[in-house]
Amino acid sequence: MAKCKFRTKDGWECPLEAEPGEDYCYWHKREDGKSPTKEQLEVLKKEKIIGVYLRRANLEGTELQGAILRKADLQGANLEGTNLVAADLQGGVLFLANLQGAIFISANLKEAILRKTNLQGSYFIGAKLQGADLMGASLEGANLEGVKTDRETDLTGTLLDYSNLLFSYIDETKTLRNARFNSKTEINEIVADLLRKRNFKTVVLDASKIKKEHPFVYKLLRREGFLKYVYVLNGIFFFDRERNCFVSHPGDYCIKIENTHEAEIKEIAENLDKYLLQNPPEGHTEDPKKYKKDLIIQLYEASYEVFNMLYYFYIQNGKLDEALEMHRRRSDVRRKLLMVKGGWNRVRAIFYDWFILKFLTGYGLNVLKPILFSLITIITFAFLFWITGGIVKIVNGIPYKPDFWDHLYHSVITFTSLGYSNIVPNLEIGHLAQFLVAAESILGVLLIALIIFTITYRISK
Repeated sequence: MAKCKFRTKDGWECPLEAEPGEDYCYWHKREDGKSPTKEQLEVLKKEKIIGVYLRRANLEGTELQGAILRKADLQGANLEGTNLVAADLQGGVLFLANLQGAIFISANLKEAILRKTNLQGSYFIGAKLQGADLMGASLEGANLEGVKTDRETDLTGTLLDYSNLLFSYIDETKTLRNARFNSKTEINEIVADLLRKRNFKTVVLDASKIKKEHPFVYKLLRREGFLKYVYVLNGIFFFDRERNCFVSHPGDYCIKIENTHEAEIKEIAENLDKYLLQNPPEGHTEDPKKYKKDLIIQLYEASYEVFNMLYYFYIQNGKLDEALEMHRRRSDVRRKLLMVKGGWNRVRAIFYDWFILKFLTGYGLNVLKPILFSLITIITFAFLFWITGGIVKIVNGIPYKPDFWDHLYHSVITFTSLGYSNIVPNLEIGHLAQFLVAAESILGVLLIALIIFTITYRISK
């Protein structure tokens, strides 16, 4: 048998024998749509074959853990659910391939071409993507925790909706500014919000429990892109209790379940409590309420870190509008985190983070809010002074009956803490006039300070 004639520029030679009547072995033969057997895949891994030709190959669900697939041509291949843990795909071409639900833990994807590739729901923890081309790829719902990128990584047009970016290094590539984030918020925050709410129509199910008891349903849901990843968990599913169906995200459409799985879906729907994410795992001795609270805190902390990373990335790249939006989101997550922690944190979250920062200033982003509340305060106190007869007008030592404009003028100078002697509180009505003056002065100092804070914050950014 003749030896395969495949050679690389750096001198590597294929150790396998050529196919009968061919110049190349099975792996280097330029034939589309291959479906390698388990035995052939073992040879591929054992011999560390480089530059394999697998265009439009069917590799769904295969075990390629630790495989050497450097410079492999996988254009249009189906690698859905494939195990590529620690695999070496450096320089590989995966253009238009289907890698939905694939597992890339610690895989080497340096300089790989993943343009327009379907990576929806894939598991990338610790994967190397330095120099990889991900232009237009779909990473919706993917777990990118700890993923490493560099300035040469191309994320232009990449879809990152509902993906978990915690501890990732994707902010080291400038093209992240052109990636697409169409989801309203971050996946860890979404799950934490759902766990906090009671009687909410969408609940969060632990994917590992579904996988253990209903593996075929798990595979179907993963294939359809319904598997999502959050911090400290292998995966979650969203379930709509009103419609008794799985959804990609809260408020989304229901998945069309194959007839062969209808009974299993019905069983899951009838025993939702068994699969709820907030329930401690089997054998867990911790109080269920404490377990749930700790889980929510971890999710909010993870979400805060993601928004913080994106905030500084946009600031450094001059995208002010996006940076301010990340600031708003991280501030809101911090407020929710303090609410969950309880105690004095909850008091602070309500009176400072919510009322002062969010309600009155929009987290320092909306200068019109404190200005509007200042105008409302001035007009309100002018009306109160008017109906209570709370001021006295003196002109050249002679008292006059004040009109509405005098009350408005008095409210303005009280709000701004100026105070003039021609219009003073009417002490004949008792301490009410003094109370109104004191209350408006305090509110005036607070709101003027908030106006200055908001303007200063916007200018500084």
